[in-house]
Amino acid sequence: MPITVEWKNKSERVLLMRYAGHWSWDDFYNADASMRKMIDDVQDRSHLIIDVTKNVWFPPDIAQHTDRIVSALDPRLGIIILVGRQIEQEMLSLLAAENDIITTRYGFAYDVESAQQAIDRRRRAN
Repeated sequence: MPITVEWKNKSERVLLMRYAGHWSWDDFYNADASMRKMIDDVQDRSHLIIDVTKNVWFPPDIAQHTDRIVSALDPRLGIIILVGRQIEQEMLSLLAAENDIITTRYGFAYDVESAQQAIDRRRRAN
């Protein structure tokens, strides 16, 4: 599967979604539905690490889909950290310029462990 979702740490309610190779929007929406079911199981605010370090490409119309995705974020989803390379960080910045929700809810890290640390810091700050 090009997109997987699993608990990185269920007791702390941190999900890990990994992208690898080529994927489609159908793959994304199926993974999103799985993630929502996992959040249903814990019935509490959960956080998400999105790892795109093994991603090869993004499907067409990413800006259009990003607006749809961000506007339909599960309200139980708290901190979202994107893990990737410099190019993904730049893309996140471009998308954030068009959408305030990205600015306030998303962060960026270069590896999964740093993403977990960012979530921990933000939780302590709140």
